[in-house]
Amino acid sequence: MTKFSLHKEGLLTVGIVVFCTALAFFFLPLLGLCGIAISALVIYFFRDPQRAVPVCKEFILSPADGIVCRIESTVPPKSSGIEDEMNKISIFLSPLNVHVNRIPINGVVRNLHYIPGKKLRADYDSSEDENERQEVVIELSDGRKIVVVQQTGFLARRIVCDLKKDQQVSAGKRFGIIKFGSRVTVYLPKDMKILVTEQQTVIAGETVLGLLNDSLPVVTGHILD
Repeated sequence: MTKFSLHKEGLLTVGIVVFCTALAFFFLPLLGLCGIAISALVIYFFRDPQRAVPVCKEFILSPADGIVCRIESTVPPKSSGIEDEMNKISIFLSPLNVHVNRIPINGVVRNLHYIPGKKLRADYDSSEDENERQEVVIELSDGRKIVVVQQTGFLARRIVCDLKKDQQVSAGKRFGIIKFGSRVTVYLPKDMKILVTEQQTVIAGETVLGLLNDSLPVVTGHILD
């Protein structure tokens, strides 16, 4: 059975909503019933379920739950320091998706860059350049780099990224959350093989976006996290 838990960023919000619901029941029971519905929605949004993370050094895992809305070849953000074209995979998260983000591959965080911006709908392509976002550059052991971008949307009001520069990271581990609707984009070197297609549903820490090489991968097991 999958263990149910709340992300730490949601504890305060859930506590406030539940407290207000209890007060509403005391003064106006009908309003309290509405509060129960709101509390349930907030708890559902901040859920942080366990994932069966595949153990394979060749896998590039999805950093987010959602739908692959776009795959294209383009140059990553200038702040990444990468000038070559890369394969960009954009994942749209609806308000009903799990919004906890996970590391896609083992490596070291080489750069973190926060950009303030607008709150356009995350399913608009223009939002990638105009919305508030957090860019993360991860360097692999072979020197190649990937870029992960957390982006707000119309409902998303805050990006949380728990990473630090030069931090060692492991595939499938949690690294942040985007509150209430968002988009996550991954930039992969052209020599990495993409396994997903547009409109495909992906799950953070479980779905394999691509392979580091074309060699046949060996899965040695799964880790519940």
